[in-house]
Amino acid sequence: MFFALAKEQIVSINDQKILIVDDEESLLFVLKDFFDDEGFHTTTASSGNQACLIYDKNDFDVILCDVRMPDGDGLDFLNYINQQNKKKPLFIFASAYSDLDPNKAKEFGANDFFYKPLDINLVLKRIHELL
Repeated sequence: MFFALAKEQIVSINDQKILIVDDEESLLFVLKDFFDDEGFHTTTASSGNQACLIYDKNDFDVILCDVRMPDGDGLDFLNYINQQNKKKPLFIFASAYSDLDPNKAKEFGANDFFYKPLDINLVLKRIHELL
């Protein structure tokens, strides 16, 4: 049932751009392949600072971002986005650590928060709901 629903919705999300930010390289590649297969135009970054540089030159519909990363964490990146004069994309945090409460993440401007290990189908379903 979910897959039939997801396939119907994919038609309406073609050309949606997603930026995935995570310092865990293997997870980054798995997520990129998954979202590419789901019809998204996927870009990746391995740190918050790298994500800022990419964000400056591109518009994204969705950002899926780790919280803890060296070289600029996810909160710094979200704060950077909030200060820009651009249309704000959907912003979803993903973290293996419980030091950032999901409600606190939403206070900072995130649209949602997921704990790792990710249930990627649940994340995809939530992105569809938010779009």
